[in-house]
Amino acid sequence: MNSVLAILTALSLQAHNSLAQIEIVDFRPFLFGNSSSKAAVVEQVKRALETTGFFLVKNHGVPETLIDSAMMMQREFFHQNISEKQKFAKRLDDTPHRTSGWFQNELLYGSTPDRKESYDFLLNTLIEDFADGIWFDDEQLHDMLDFVVSMKSTTQSLLKALSLALGGQETFLSALHNHLVNSYLRFVYYAQDDATDEPGLLLHPHTDFLTLTAGFQDEHGGLEVWNKAAKQWIEVTYIKGAMIINIGDAMQRWSNDRFVANFHRVPSQNVAAAKERFSMYMFVGPQFEQIVDPRVFGVEDADAKYPAIPFFEFYDERLKNTLEATERNDHHTAGDDDALKDMDDHLDVCTM
Repeated sequence: MNSVLAILTALSLQAHNSLAQIEIVDFRPFLFGNSSSKAAVVEQVKRALETTGFFLVKNHGVPETLIDSAMMMQREFFHQNISEKQKFAKRLDDTPHRTSGWFQNELLYGSTPDRKESYDFLLNTLIEDFADGIWFDDEQLHDMLDFVVSMKSTTQSLLKALSLALGGQETFLSALHNHLVNSYLRFVYYAQDDATDEPGLLLHPHTDFLTLTAGFQDEHGGLEVWNKAAKQWIEVTYIKGAMIINIGDAMQRWSNDRFVANFHRVPSQNVAAAKERFSMYMFVGPQFEQIVDPRVFGVEDADAKYPAIPFFEFYDERLKNTLEATERNDHHTAGDDDALKDMDDHLDVCTM
């Protein structure tokens, strides 16, 4: 009897592990293939967003030389003395530049801030921010701007795949995001200091709240995603040059919960050996006044899980909580209750 139970348990774990894989999507057939190969990519994207809400993209079109250059730029910046970095701190005022710049102690879940530093570049004020003085030299600035243009172009292509995956017109979402408002590039630095850091979370579990997130982690990996089917956290494998894609709450609303804006985190144990970790992401959102309504993708009124509301109605609250709140649990709960319980249990252990 015990042997039978052991076999069943092993098969169950094997099934969970197979369900827990992050899809790896070769995007070249979507960009250059025929209708059949394009449809196959869309189906793979759809499957990924209906399960983990994350996937990896190969052959996305962003040159590895620009990825490496951007990684080097942030290493040079974050390795500076904190007094130097504070010169470029977020202003948090009423100007268009208010959320550009360096920041630490961001609060994403619970009452304990993340143990990370970040630097945000608002795309619609990028040139003006550089005019105010920044740490890049001219050659790095050219690489940075080329990187942003390449990333933005790739996100537009990805949004076309998302539109098709929801049964909509191919250019519907890309047309709504063909601007630089509510889009920004973020550099992120995690440092593991054995002398001061306790075991726990460097990046607390959270969902993103724009439409689409696209980016890269360094060779140390460490990012984990909640898998609903397996009821476990799974690590996003590092593949050189592969882009990490996930959706935010705006996209989950548009999809009427068909797609998952999923929880993700970085535990300190995943960075302990390397002592530090770098990542960078582009977050893409619609205009403030854009109505986010699942009915545009054929959802009937009776089946709509969300009211049609302007994007700013939930964006402003999430942004304010990120920068100003002392305790948070404002992420959507349309995901998995087990993920929320696991997060609370984990935080309880870390704060004991």
